[in-house]
Amino acid sequence: MTQRVALYARVSTDKSQTVETQLRQLHEVATRLGWIVVAVHTDGDLRRTWARQATRS
Repeated sequence: MTQRVALYARVSTDKSQTVETQLRQLHEVATRLGWIVVAVHTDGDLRRTWARQATRS
């Protein structure tokens, strides 16, 4: 069975790690491992959304 994954990238304090760089590297890993990328999330309020969902579980 092929693994379906979501990618998440955020703004880094390390200027060499842009969101674009992170996503490119994540896509490369997914391709190498044969994963299917079904969603890509970047920065924004997503962290707070995930934190709220985690506290409800």
